[in-house]
Amino acid sequence: MNLNILSLTNSPSGIVFCGSDGGGVYKLINDTSWQYLGLVNTQILSLLVKPNGFIYAGTSGYSVFRSTNAGTDWTMLYSGIGDDRFYKCLNS
Repeated sequence: MNLNILSLTNSPSGIVFCGSDGGGVYKLINDTSWQYLGLVNTQILSLLVKPNGFIYAGTSGYSVFRSTNAGTDWTMLYSGIGDDRFYKCLNS
């Protein structure tokens, strides 16, 4: 797999996630392979994994998305005006 990685984060339990330039969100499995989690054709500029397991993905030109089930499904949380770019998801 050849992807341009735009964002990288780890969950509170140490699982590594990456966001790519048009390839979606991936999770590292057993330090050897990547599992696709969705949001293909989307630039993932930022990622955040909360202690409750929710994953947030900030994108270029689309929105902020949230998955509440480990990346199986994604919900658009915010759809801004014009070409928004979410470079950082902050934990609060």
